[in-house]
Amino acid sequence: NRNRGNEPVSAASRLSEGRRGFGRHGFASRDNRAFSFRSRQAHHAFIPGIASDPFFKAMELGARNKAKELGVNLMWQGSASDYSPQTQMPFVDAALTNGVDALILVPTDPNSMQPAVTRAESLKIPVITVDTTVTDQSYLTSFITGDNIDGGHKAAETLAQLIGGKGKVF
Repeated sequence: NRNRGNEPVSAASRLSEGRRGFGRHGFASRDNRAFSFRSRQAHHAFIPGIASDPFFKAMELGARNKAKELGVNLMWQGSASDYSPQTQMPFVDAALTNGVDALILVPTDPNSMQPAVTRAESLKIPVITVDTTVTDQSYLTSFITGDNIDGGHKAAETLAQLIGGKGKVF
């Protein structure tokens, strides 16, 4: 499932709607009929590539707003300064060990972060990847990314309008 153009705001919605058959805490039946028997607040972990980057800070704002709207407890954790699997994996391991209901992940490397998805699968924890993804996407509930080509076109159109349709841009 690719949801181009929608940011992680949709990730919390997708998990709460029960888009995949994960019996754990009542997401959906095997035939994708949504149901819920949770008697407690859902706990979702969102682990960005680097928590201090403005791009990921914008994601955090959207994800927190949607989580609040849906009554989901969102744990946002990631390295403050290093974009690498070595600094990301401890946050993922802690989230999975703590028994989160869902994992939203911005993988720093498609191969190095694949074991995290495999471990989540063994624990029956749904996984959504955002912006980047892992090598094997077969278990993912969703992969959410933007369309950089379309974004570039829109930025060029806006810039052209701002300079009156003529001139040079450096």
